[in-house]
Amino acid sequence: MLKTTLALGSLSALIALTGCNKDTEDDTDVSVDEAGSDDGTGDDGTGDDGTGDDGTGDDGTGDDGTDDTGTAPAETTSIRVLHLSPDAPAVDVFVNSGDDATVADLAFGEGTGYLDIPADTYSFQIAAAGATAADAVLNIDDLPLAADTSYTAVAIDYLDNISALALVDDYDGIAAGDIRLQIVHAAPGVPQVDIWVISDDGATPLLENVDFGVYATVDVPAAAYTLGFDVDDDAIPDVIFDVPNLGADQAVNVFAVNDADGNVSLRAQLPDGTMAQVDPTPDPAGIRVLHLGLDAPAVDVFVNGGATPVVEGLAFTEGTGYIEVPPDTYSFQVAVSGTSADQAVLNIEGLALESGVNYSAVAYDYVSSISALALVDDGGAILPGDIRFQVSHTAADVGEVDIWALTEGGAVPLLVDVPFGATGTIDVPAAAYTLGFDVNNDSVPDVLFDVPDLGGDQAVNVFAVNDTSGNVFLAAHLPDGTVAIVEAY
Repeated sequence: MLKTTLALGSLSALIALTGCNKDTEDDTDVSVDEAGSDDGTGDDGTGDDGTGDDGTGDDGTGDDGTDDTGTAPAETTSIRVLHLSPDAPAVDVFVNSGDDATVADLAFGEGTGYLDIPADTYSFQIAAAGATAADAVLNIDDLPLAADTSYTAVAIDYLDNISALALVDDYDGIAAGDIRLQIVHAAPGVPQVDIWVISDDGATPLLENVDFGVYATVDVPAAAYTLGFDVDDDAIPDVIFDVPNLGADQAVNVFAVNDADGNVSLRAQLPDGTMAQVDPTPDPAGIRVLHLGLDAPAVDVFVNGGATPVVEGLAFTEGTGYIEVPPDTYSFQVAVSGTSADQAVLNIEGLALESGVNYSAVAYDYVSSISALALVDDGGAILPGDIRFQVSHTAADVGEVDIWALTEGGAVPLLVDVPFGATGTIDVPAAAYTLGFDVNNDSVPDVLFDVPDLGGDQAVNVFAVNDTSGNVFLAAHLPDGTVAIVEAY
């Protein structure tokens, strides 16, 4: 169950503060002279200032809540500051035009712990780091801070439009085991967003239609969460963040921000003032496997020498769909089905898989000389109605070939002088094609294939293959992982 409170806009323009004071302790006080008379008594010296007749409490101990001077302790408030203005320089913050900065050298992305000060009305001056209060670029006057209240003052937006949010940090009423997240859209380079919680069961909306400068509070069980931000209102998260478990029984401010270069991140502000940065989780890479080792038995495929195969019992001309993996550099071991990675007949080492890119790993040739192709499956920028053929020559018994498209107007060369093990790519209008393979370079196709219309707006890998009897055929590895066989005639 989620308890949600949506605050449309800021409470007030509190402080356009930028930064964090690494040298300021959490218990820093801003002192204000509110002392009584020199002897701590009332005007007649009799304790008429709220003490008993003898200047003490009823029992002579002062237990009525006054201090040992006979003065009631001042009520206090707490305030901390945070710099989230992407292109603003470091600044100093002054209180009531004091000579010394209360918080100094505040830089983007940094925040302070709480500063405990007497509840009162204050003015604040924000100046470039090293300047004085008189040189302030921003003055905030007559700001009342209530007693027994915790505030976070946050500078947001680019410098030309810098503004402030005043957040009330409410630590009361958090259920045991829960965490209270105050989520703030503070990324000026990002439009209105929907925020989703992503789990194995799918994406569940958490907050919807959150504009820049808007914040909301949710209480949820303390746990690690995957949050998705949908920036184009299509109900599909565009940016994903894996947020670690930040701990139960506390309130944490979470800000979506971007830096001056537009890079988006989450910044979690913990109760002690420390900041934790969560960068977007990179899109996974996709990897699929195809077995074209013409005399090889069924195989298992292992990753990084693992004990358990990721693909089992893959037979000749069989392929898989894409398996999503974190972008990284991997090794793959191809072993006879039922054996281990240590008994691999083919090792693919140091294969770098990049974020958001799909790859095909293809084993081909006879077992005695088995090799691998690592193909990048580029499905981008295909013209509407076109199909992209990535054609690979993996027919071990066939030499260099030219590939022709046979039309009513004659034969049109598609790919020329393709050696064994090579790959070429061509975009053509999606349609049925008759393809001819010229194996002796006489411009006359020697082997013909009738390839059906496989559909437009997609990329298809096509392999020229031969079996152990020397029969040549085409194997089309479709985007869903299925393999279509086209026999020669």
